[in-house]
Amino acid sequence: MQDKIREFVRIYGLETDLPSRYIDFSAEAGQLGKQILFCTDYGNRPLEASEELCDQAGDTLFALLALLNDLNISEKEILEKTMARYEARMKQLLNEKE
Repeated sequence: MQDKIREFVRIYGLETDLPSRYIDFSAEAGQLGKQILFCTDYGNRPLEASEELCDQAGDTLFALLALLNDLNISEKEILEKTMARYEARMKQLLNEKE
């Protein structure tokens, strides 16, 4: 996925500096949060994946992958490391409960 984002950014001239890329990601994440609040009527209804919510999630994912590209971080590598860390934490929590 990162290669697709990298190529899209290159083709359409969307290169920018790292602080701007981070601000874009933060703004998109905020918009996703706003959409979740809207979809749930501020927590009064169950969350359902509307088209608008999916669009906003896609925008946020795009912005995150573009940020990772600019940081030279592999999405696959960090996700694998994160999952290993989470799994170790969960095993520790389960062992503490026993």
